[in-house]
Amino acid sequence: MAFRGEHRVQYAHDLDGIPNAFDPSPLTGEDLKIYYRNTMPVRTARASGAMGRSPISRIEKSCKRPTQTYNTVLLLGHRGCGKSTELNCMAERLRSAGYPVRQVDCATDLDLNDLQCDELLYLMGDALIQILQKNKNIQVEDQYLAVIRDFWQDVQREFVNLSGSNISLEAETGVEASGPVALIGKFFAGIRLRSDLKVSTEHREIVREKIRTRKGTWLRAIDQIASAIALANEGRQPIILFEDLDKVNPDDALRTFRMNAANLSGVSFPVIYTFPIAASYDPQFGALTGYFRQEIFPMIKLKTEKGEVYPDGYRAIEEIVGARVDLSLFRDGVLDRLIERTGGSLRDLFFCIDDAAMQAEDRGDTRVNLEDAESALMVLESNLTRRIDRGYYEFLRNIMDGNHENIEDKKKLLEMLQAGTVLEYNGRRWHDVHPLVARFLTENGG
Repeated sequence: MAFRGEHRVQYAHDLDGIPNAFDPSPLTGEDLKIYYRNTMPVRTARASGAMGRSPISRIEKSCKRPTQTYNTVLLLGHRGCGKSTELNCMAERLRSAGYPVRQVDCATDLDLNDLQCDELLYLMGDALIQILQKNKNIQVEDQYLAVIRDFWQDVQREFVNLSGSNISLEAETGVEASGPVALIGKFFAGIRLRSDLKVSTEHREIVREKIRTRKGTWLRAIDQIASAIALANEGRQPIILFEDLDKVNPDDALRTFRMNAANLSGVSFPVIYTFPIAASYDPQFGALTGYFRQEIFPMIKLKTEKGEVYPDGYRAIEEIVGARVDLSLFRDGVLDRLIERTGGSLRDLFFCIDDAAMQAEDRGDTRVNLEDAESALMVLESNLTRRIDRGYYEFLRNIMDGNHENIEDKKKLLEMLQAGTVLEYNGRRWHDVHPLVARFLTENGG
């Protein structure tokens, strides 16, 4: 597998290196080769010990065998559970197999507090044009390229009217474009337009209006461009991954996808959207099942549905940590305590390891002790429990007492999943209260 990019993560030989080693961002490039650990067997393991079906494996296979329907996937999972790293690894495998893959960083290119279908369709076209730019020998009929070109020219005119200044091709790129693909690409894939979608409300509305008025034509054009890419690539379809959409408010994500399901799913090539798992508990989510395939990315469980310790989960997380740091920097029992109390959430674990290391450094020690770990866990516990109204205590206690699956109050469950105070495991819709929240409720008579 070919990996690209420079190192961001550096192995920690001492406490000072821990913040860099536990950067919570998804692994990319060369870091995937060094620090990635395959946890899917543990994530999907069943009570019998047999490995369950991997959602990433199913998505990867579907990307290689697109059909006339269900080429679009909603990947649901908790934030910070490791799914972005898994998607990055899958993308590298697909690239190594000759598939043109574009990953769209929605947190960078969009205002996630103002999500609209039109920007997603724009970025879909942008991704395909970038693929064309890398292979100028791909032949696309002029009528379809004209749709993209006319879109940009209309947008440019509106931008000029808005700002009172011209946006020239030469000023944007420093070179003179030639040929229809170059002409479109130099403008259309310009950094300025994509960045403006996030920071400029006026520019965002211009792009939305231009896409909205030609939506059918736009979708036909990008389908034809995708077909041309596949034809020039021995049938391998382009693949687009929309990352960070799971950070969108669940109600907003559900509204956008429900109202525009046909448009967002009606393409002939594979598209994967990350999606907030909490939205799947809303009854309206059922309206999406006829348009999108749905896959759930499970967390790493530390105990079974019966409450028994699941040692494979501990070992899997310890292996992830050991790939980034010298484990001797933790005194005996400290790492196990941090893993246990963070419930399989890698984001929470990384936060606590970083905070505990700083506590140890402040004491002048070279190793993290149990007191440092408990101090970091107390900070995380405070962050989690301040999100809970007292009226939710009985609801949470009911889950703690063993009602892990048949939870009737979906509204409260949705809110607690979104707050990170309830965690979902195994892709089987069984839940548990975050261990730190459970400790708080027990100690405070909740």
